[in-house]
Amino acid sequence: MFTNQMLQMLIGVFIFTIARIIIYKKLSINQKQSHKWRYKSAVRALELLRNFQNEAQVVAYLRKLDPFVFEELLLVAISENKNCKIIRNHKYTGDGGIDGKFIYLQNGKEYLYIIQAKRYSSYVKNQDVLEFAQKIKGEQAYRGLFIHTGRSGVGVRKNIFYSANSNSIELISGNKLIYLIKNGFYHKEGE
Repeated sequence: MFTNQMLQMLIGVFIFTIARIIIYKKLSINQKQSHKWRYKSAVRALELLRNFQNEAQVVAYLRKLDPFVFEELLLVAISENKNCKIIRNHKYTGDGGIDGKFIYLQNGKEYLYIIQAKRYSSYVKNQDVLEFAQKIKGEQAYRGLFIHTGRSGVGVRKNIFYSANSNSIELISGNKLIYLIKNGFYHKEGE
């Protein structure tokens, strides 16, 4: 037999469970709407950027973008390559330092790439690149693209050159970044 106290406790648990489900669904819907907005914003920004004639304008515009729209813009540009299959994160924050992934298919072989996107206005931080090198290794990726709007100093390039993963990190900024935005992803033959 249920006592009055047990019945009240069961009703309380039931109400609490229903409330959690409703809140979770609202958050899930908001995340999906947020993702759609960022995706649409990235597509619009990409169209606009491809019409810029001045390279400095492109970089200045990228530095002002919402960081998540910047990540999405890079994924959209890469996805235009028919050999690339994008793997999007389920959420923008808490991604463990990996802003996106894609599989590049060449001659029947799949290559996993991971992406780190940074909107710097000054020099790249050595620590960010070293941490990214560990992510590449941990993901067992073929290569990591560290894509940024800042400057790649000599120290960062030396760290990459002398690291055990020197062939697995590609810094993309400046002209390479503009090429990526205007033309999509390219895979260097023989690498």
